[in-house]
Amino acid sequence: MVNTLNHQMFKMAAPGCGVICFRPSPAEPNALEVILSERATSVGAGLGITGGGFVECGAIFAEKAGFVSLSVDEAYRECCEENLGFERVISLAAFRERAQLVASFCVRTGDANGVHACTYFALCLHDDEWQAVLKLAPSAERNGSLKVAKLSWVKNKLIELEGAERFFHKHELKAFEAMAQLDMRGKLFMAEPRGQLF
Repeated sequence: MVNTLNHQMFKMAAPGCGVICFRPSPAEPNALEVILSERATSVGAGLGITGGGFVECGAIFAEKAGFVSLSVDEAYRECCEENLGFERVISLAAFRERAQLVASFCVRTGDANGVHACTYFALCLHDDEWQAVLKLAPSAERNGSLKVAKLSWVKNKLIELEGAERFFHKHELKAFEAMAQLDMRGKLFMAEPRGQLF
């Protein structure tokens, strides 16, 4: 029988946050270009979102009870850790203003955590930001260069992501599906005309 209160049963359900950088496809109306990372073996070898990982539970636990860490800030920190120099392209203030929450769910995992609570943000980039992000150096959690892939759909039903079969964390694909669904309904945040970003 399930304990509906989960009292003291799962002290940490491995919360994680991530970012998917994208832009509208210049060639296809029913498509987005997204930036994928080649994840290092230590975090699950294969393709993955632009940047993401586990929330710094230790740092939060060190604070007084009631301390709040915003998921959008955790996603930004993870993206900066995985893509060295990301903070020089997009500031935290700009990220907070422009990033869109696209998916938040829990998944049963086969690792020691057992449950993973995931929160994903999408960030539409201007062309110069796009080029700058693609040039960012890898880190201990990322191998080689970032990659561009196409996220597309047909008749508002079939959704396809290039390279999906190479994802180690298959649950991340739910975030791409959510982005496509939002874009089909005209609800996915696009980059605003250039103004003060920082």
